[in-house]
Amino acid sequence: MMRIAIAVAFLSTFLLAPAFAGEECCPTAGPEHEKLWFFIGEWTGEENWTATESSPMSGKAQCTWDAHRTMAGMFVEMGYTTKMEQDFQYEGKAILGYDAAKKTYKMWWFDASGACNEPSIGTWNGSALVFDGAGECGGVAYKARYTYEIKGHNEFTFSMAMAAPTGEYVPMMT
Repeated sequence: MMRIAIAVAFLSTFLLAPAFAGEECCPTAGPEHEKLWFFIGEWTGEENWTATESSPMSGKAQCTWDAHRTMAGMFVEMGYTTKMEQDFQYEGKAILGYDAAKKTYKMWWFDASGACNEPSIGTWNGSALVFDGAGECGGVAYKARYTYEIKGHNEFTFSMAMAAPTGEYVPMMT
């Protein structure tokens, strides 16, 4: 037991100490992260769903977003719920962040389907933060585009489009 304690002390002292010598241990949120902070708050709105190969649901829905900063402002966590007229409810969670090394935004999406895919990669196009991603849902591969567009100082829209076999993106939810 004493040998384990000595080994841990040695590793801690000689391997980790250089990482903290004269440097901050963690980066801090910068202007790119702060752009994501616009989405912080509680938001409600209306959506229009269009049936696609991957989702047979269509119609109007009411949605709610609840977003907050997390992990020292490096990420924004967004809870999402939508309810359709046909008693359909869908829940998801997005984690938005900025990859400083690659100079791109990333979005991780989790929902009730249980799918856990690679992060979608995003960039700002004017006032719109556009993410492109791919994954698999129910054994079916897909490509998707998610767009968060700032419309004013207290409004944004979210839309989702799926790639058709032709490669063209078809709106699924606006």
